[in-house]
Amino acid sequence: MMAWSEILAEAIAASGQSGDMAAPNILLELTNGLNSPLTTMGSRDGAHSIFTRLKEDLGFVKLMRSSRLPISEDQKEKLTGSVRWLIGMLSDWRGAGDPKQAKLVAMIAVAAWLDENGILWSLMPDKIAQNQELGQFFKNSLKRVHFQIEVAKSSRSPIVDTEQMAEVAAAEAERNWPELRYFAEDTHWGVHSNVLLRQSVMLLNRFFPNHLTQVGQTVSQIGIAMTMMTAVSLCDALKIAAKAENDFLQFASVCRIFNVHDRVSPLNTAQEDALDALLKLVVKDAPRWAAWMLAFAAHPYRASQMQPAIGRCLALADEAALRAYVDAICLEPNWLGRDEVKTCLDAFANRVPLERRQAAWTMAFARWSKWNFNVSEDHSSPIEITLSNIDFAIVGYAVECLTPAEREKHIADLLCMVERAEHVWHKSQLQFMRYIYRILSNAQPFIHARECSDDRDKWLWSKNGKYFFSHLDDPYWRLRCGIHDISSRRL
Repeated sequence: MMAWSEILAEAIAASGQSGDMAAPNILLELTNGLNSPLTTMGSRDGAHSIFTRLKEDLGFVKLMRSSRLPISEDQKEKLTGSVRWLIGMLSDWRGAGDPKQAKLVAMIAVAAWLDENGILWSLMPDKIAQNQELGQFFKNSLKRVHFQIEVAKSSRSPIVDTEQMAEVAAAEAERNWPELRYFAEDTHWGVHSNVLLRQSVMLLNRFFPNHLTQVGQTVSQIGIAMTMMTAVSLCDALKIAAKAENDFLQFASVCRIFNVHDRVSPLNTAQEDALDALLKLVVKDAPRWAAWMLAFAAHPYRASQMQPAIGRCLALADEAALRAYVDAICLEPNWLGRDEVKTCLDAFANRVPLERRQAAWTMAFARWSKWNFNVSEDHSSPIEITLSNIDFAIVGYAVECLTPAEREKHIADLLCMVERAEHVWHKSQLQFMRYIYRILSNAQPFIHARECSDDRDKWLWSKNGKYFFSHLDDPYWRLRCGIHDISSRRL
């Protein structure tokens, strides 16, 4: 049993030999009869009508791809003839001989029908690149594309949908990247986007990359940018965006990392290098970098694959870029994003001297202290000893910014606050208990710093582990402070 990519590769190789061309005559009859074949192909209903006709010529292709049934000799011969026709038309197409673009639409339809995850274009012969008129036509066509969202006639919430479309348009106008990220990632562009646009991007990327870069420079809508960036491989998307120097394209290429099926895929070396190069361009624009950090660093677990690249970029950037990163993190009293922040800051720490590390840890400690486990929000204050998602930086502060004596004094001051808690006014017993747990939570990174020294691999402790002051084990202190029994290490 052969995979479709193998069948297609054999057909393309065999098409180079002499043989008949199998033109999609039924499809050509339809496209020749249309007033504007490109417009028809650009709409979802129009594309459906075109592919319906194509089934009559190449219906067996879908069956082969879905069922993995062996291909017969007749089917193999017809597939080879269809590929031979497609390559010949792409190589020889001229606008003068196809004024309505009927043949061009047929070529795109056949390519989309045969393609599987872009494998078709990577296998096509290089001679197609010699047809400069073809590349110029697609470049000019893509520059005129405008992305428009419409409320579906069958929508059950037309008012809400209309409001959401207005929000997207406003976010595009304002370059509101955090808001645009939700729209960019919540849509599966490979399914819902324009077939003509996607195939055109694939063609240009394979044979006319400079034309695709020029198209990318004109993009001003996130929908078009996402369609373009999801049509090519991630590595190609990042490189194209960097070369085009277009902020929409660059943002979309990063969102491409987290787009549906690729969301949990680790990056390879080439992708990491391409992402590093792109971030180095963005960090030079301070306002845009700050907005990107709100989009990709506020909740690090939603952008886990790019955290090492952010850390490497911060190592080369200035203090303002580092502050934008620290300020963007949405501090949470739990373990969500804790490992991702560690990954980012560890990559940063591995590349900078002690002075820069100390500046980063001090910056993080200042923000963490002000946050103080949601001290300003009673409803979300801790009711047990808890973690924070920037514990790595706080342990770094305790290890590299404080002497052992200073660290022990800090711990002793926190214990003193517990012992004197009854001398502070509290609205209720619940508020009193939260006050105690907030202090104990503050102590955790500093107590842990006693054990880990400068080994950054040990700067995070288990999310289920807690440090506790041994003399608070006394039933009197437990009753006095409202501390429930926990399994922990005593100090």
